[in-house]
Amino acid sequence: MPATGGYTPIAAVVTADRVLEPIRAGSNEVMAGHTMSANPLSAATAAAVWDYVDTHDLVAAAAARGTELRGHLRALQARHPPVRAPTAALPSGRDWLQPTRSGAAMSTRKLTLDLHPIYNQGTLIDAALEDAMDDAEQRKAKELEIICGKGSGALKKRVLRFLDRKEVRARYHRINKDPDNSGHVFVYFRWPRGQ
Repeated sequence: MPATGGYTPIAAVVTADRVLEPIRAGSNEVMAGHTMSANPLSAATAAAVWDYVDTHDLVAAAAARGTELRGHLRALQARHPPVRAPTAALPSGRDWLQPTRSGAAMSTRKLTLDLHPIYNQGTLIDAALEDAMDDAEQRKAKELEIICGKGSGALKKRVLRFLDRKEVRARYHRINKDPDNSGHVFVYFRWPRGQ
């Protein structure tokens, strides 16, 4: 969501502590700016928008609407098999229709779940992981790539705790924590022949 609701321009820089530490230890000043820096109208607008978001609990409301939407989409998918099962990553650009060949649903070999958009929303993370596992099972996927980002590693630890649950471990063949790319976890599935 734009910080000002899209009505007035504003810019910000977000960075990791490891980038700021040398600056804090040195001059403690950042010589950078944006065209829209120090704009009092935009700053006031952004403050009002975020106050509204917090006051009306829009994040929770959006999560509730998303759950409701996924329920309706699952019902639609049950009546019309070419429609893909919904996932928590629905807004990330997944297509709504699964390709078909002679009317039969085709298997998707690899699925991707990018958790960046919901990295700090615990219940949405668990729902997204659960939905991705359901999606992989329904489509008999061979691989599920979960993008956690490198960050502090907290999100990856949460994903690994989810995958380590006994009832979840029973759903996949193995995982690869990808030591060369710490921001990804790969989940591999093995399906009986003919499925």
